Amino acid sequence: MKTNPEIRCVLEIGADKDLPRDFRNAGLEVVPIKRVTGESVSKSLRNTLDSCEKFPDVIYDLESKNPKVNIFGKYPRDVISKFNRIF
Repeated sequence: MKTNPEIRCVLEIGADKDLPRDFRNAGLEVVPIKRVTGESVSKSLRNTLDSCEKFPDVIYDLESKNPKVNIFGKYPRDVISKFNRIF
């Protein structure tokens, strides 16, 4: 799995269908988790990150039972700053 040692924080929040668009409009790199039938969420996440050219700011999964968005950052303040861009 592609990793970025500088990314040390993540915030997971519940999502609706408009939230990924809001993050894109705020200028963040947003990537959906590519789900494959029968594949675990962690495997889908690994495959999604491996396919990215650079580590995304936000990944989202709207297909799961509990739709969610994960916001990544170097520090807690970085994550909160990205979160605040949509409000």
